[in-house]
Amino acid sequence: MPDTGYIVMGTASTGSGGSDAEWISPTDALANDGSYSTAAIDDAIPPLQSHNLAVTNGSFSSIPTGATIDGIEMVVRAQVTPGTADLRGFQVYRNSDMTWYSLTNGGTVNLTGSLTDYTRGGATDLAGTTWTRADIVASGFGANCYTDNASGPETVVSVDSIQVRVYYTTDPLAGMVVNETILPFRAAVQRAATI
Repeated sequence: MPDTGYIVMGTASTGSGGSDAEWISPTDALANDGSYSTAAIDDAIPPLQSHNLAVTNGSFSSIPTGATIDGIEMVVRAQVTPGTADLRGFQVYRNSDMTWYSLTNGGTVNLTGSLTDYTRGGATDLAGTTWTRADIVASGFGANCYTDNASGPETVVSVDSIQVRVYYTTDPLAGMVVNETILPFRAAVQRAATI
């Protein structure tokens, strides 16, 4: 099944306000470059969890016009120090209805102190809805996650990157033009040849 490969998204943002932790330097979560977006959370006093860290505005123009979207996958490269924490959310955003959809293969990731790639979604995971090429190439399409469940005080979660891959299939007849005039012409030639 064709796919876009992992796409580095163009924009990153964090929620703000309330008692949840904001992500510091959210744009550092775009590329696998050793620069981290971080959120500090606690096990007993607020902030007990972070706001969402969202990435949008990727270039998915390689998906052919008329393609059927079969699945969406996201990979988050992250670690935690000290102790442990969880990574949750794993949602994808559709701009046309301004809704975040949870990937079916989402769940919870138990972070460790080693920088690790955590993959959610997949070749047939459509997050419980249907998608068009227009939904995917829209600048608002993206993915998010958040962190909680720290094992101690001043637990810092670091995200190096969030990238997105889209799986699709194409119609093998798309773009094919059938010449309807050649068949009657061939029949006429065959009739003339037998006279």
